Amino acid sequence: MGIPHLITFLRPYATLSSLKGKDIVIDGPGLAYHIYHTCLGTRNSAGNYFEANPSYKELGETVLKWLDGLESSGGVVKRIYFDGFLPPAKSDVRQQRLNRNTQLLEKYHKDYSSGLRYRLASTTRTTPASFPFAFCSPT
Repeated sequence: MGIPHLITFLRPYATLSSLKGKDIVIDGPGLAYHIYHTCLGTRNSAGNYFEANPSYKELGETVLKWLDGLESSGGVVKRIYFDGFLPPAKSDVRQQRLNRNTQLLEKYHKDYSSGLRYRLASTTRTTPASFPFAFCSPT
């Protein structure tokens, strides 16, 4: 489920170093979250939230480019871990997040009760300047 703002707190202790020759282990849910939001951030003409959602094809292509970028920088992806079931200790946090998301959906429905706004043209996508990080450039 992650720790909110963890990167903000850890960033001052980070050091810049090469990935060359390093074994890399990736948090699967964190990777999925990052790739989803990377794709979502490239939408510049979506008429609504649902149009902005990336397709599975786009997500798959993006994650492969991201992983290829890691390996082209000299790192070796050894494992991608996806954790199992939610421990009972995290049930309250999960319930709070579900409630918050439900409230957001209810607000969205109220704000757009007459229907969603669609654009006739398909949603266009741009590639970030440093996709998805500096080590991975668009092809």
